[in-house]
Amino acid sequence: MVGGAQKALEMAADHAKKRVQFDRPIGTFQAIQHIIANAMMDVDASRFLTYEAAWKFGEGLQCAKEIAMAKGWTSEAYQRVTAAGEQVLGGIGYTTDGDMQLYYKRAKAAELTLGDGRFQREALAKELGM
Repeated sequence: MVGGAQKALEMAADHAKKRVQFDRPIGTFQAIQHIIANAMMDVDASRFLTYEAAWKFGEGLQCAKEIAMAKGWTSEAYQRVTAAGEQVLGGIGYTTDGDMQLYYKRAKAAELTLGDGRFQREALAKELGM
């Protein structure tokens, strides 16, 4: 999920640098910059949570909380990033001519396969004794 979100972010950022509207790249508009910045925060937070969970798992430490946090956050972040990418790309982000729609579909499939954020928050709450 982290890799897919990273690729979607890169595709959106590249498009924002190249697509010209009103005689300037759309990436110079503040609204697009905020979309890209928020997506970047989602990707980096997902990567950090995933690395922490993987490290604890690899070391044989208790990591159920970290795994639930990583899976829950990353699942939702992947969907936010791909939705943002579709916004930045505009119409081409939704059509089958571009790849962004594939990442959006993969984000949904990952949610269904690995458990959505709500499911993971419930798992985390159980680990916290609630």
